[in-house]
Amino acid sequence: MLIIYCGEDSARSRLEYQNLLADYKKKGYVSESIKASEMKNVLLQGSEVHTLFDQQLIYTTDNLNKQLGRKGQDKTIDLLAEIAKDEKQIIIDWEDGSSQRELKIATLATKIKEFKADKNIFQLLDAFLPTKRKAFLDLFASLTSPQNEMFIYIMLIRHVRKLMLAQEGVFPARVLPWQRGKLEQQAKAWKQEDLMNFYQKLLHLEILLKTGKNPYTLSESIDILSCYYLK
Repeated sequence: MLIIYCGEDSARSRLEYQNLLADYKKKGYVSESIKASEMKNVLLQGSEVHTLFDQQLIYTTDNLNKQLGRKGQDKTIDLLAEIAKDEKQIIIDWEDGSSQRELKIATLATKIKEFKADKNIFQLLDAFLPTKRKAFLDLFASLTSPQNEMFIYIMLIRHVRKLMLAQEGVFPARVLPWQRGKLEQQAKAWKQEDLMNFYQKLLHLEILLKTGKNPYTLSESIDILSCYYLK
């Protein structure tokens, strides 16, 4: 059995993924982290594998789709397909920020839980333009709360990174034509230096948060940065 937790809202998907693991733990299961290269061992061990204390194992992994996206992984994908057919063998995979549509392994999954971002988040990202400060800040203020500010921060970092790559003519895999057009248009509106500086400042916020050296909350910090770079 292959269970996948995915979606743009990586904070929610990770939380629900951890909740599922906790539920299995309450039922007496023990989790073991594995990589794509270890799929063969899982298949060989079979569905009746137990710990020394006779507890049944479940296998956990992160970003399995990316691991299997490398060259020479066709045999591993075939092994995963075999494991997914066995209801007694359980693999639970968390995909960081990927939608179901982006997952090559989605067709193998027994169960997929996708956590989509609020459509207003995408309106916020669309408003991230150097001449749209008021529109961006108004949306940001209406969306942000202590519970979701980290998610908005992650989404903003990813979007700015996409814009920087778009300026170099590089686009995400499987991007739809209309999405590519929007990225190209938005990227052209930015000076490359300003976009890069904004991105570096966003990354620096994480360091300040981890070291406790930021006197402002995360949302306040993003607000200040936006006031400086957006006009």
